Amino acid sequence: MLTLTLTTTTDYAPMLMDFARRARLVAGEAPPSDAELDAVREHVRQTLEENAKGEEKALRAQLAKTLPTGITLKKLEATRDGLVVTSNTTLELDDVRLVPDVVLGAVEGQPPLKPFADFTVKKERAGLVLSGRAPEVPEGAGSVQLSLRPSTKPLSHNAPKQDGSTLTWQGSGFEVKVVFPV
Repeated sequence: MLTLTLTTTTDYAPMLMDFARRARLVAGEAPPSDAELDAVREHVRQTLEENAKGEEKALRAQLAKTLPTGITLKKLEATRDGLVVTSNTTLELDDVRLVPDVVLGAVEGQPPLKPFADFTVKKERAGLVLSGRAPEVPEGAGSVQLSLRPSTKPLSHNAPKQDGSTLTWQGSGFEVKVVFPV
């Protein structure tokens, strides 16, 4: 059994400001004023707040339907601070070999998000080796945190942080390697 928690933090402000400036440039207009940029930020913040409850409930239902056998959704929550959105998803996996099969964000009409699709699990002499690279996050757009809490103590790992049995990596595009006993 393995508990996997994926936390993503996304700051929408830089993307919105860039989009607003580019839209004006393409239209041949003057760059937006600070007041106009403030109005855009406030409008998007309000929209995020209004849509949050329904979206979270719909996403929870969709995730529960699309997760492969052996993976259970334990917690899904999002918090907002202005235009910074932090999402926490906790899954329980019956087997470490299911990590590459984790599917998130499977919204109708869009391809599913598979954050660990490039992870591999291989049996080696040392044990069962989980390795891979976390998703890349554009600079200034946020961060990713991955926490693993295995039911058995790993033989080795490269996690920069360990709290009891919980291993944690944070950043963008970080390498993960954990060796589990077979």
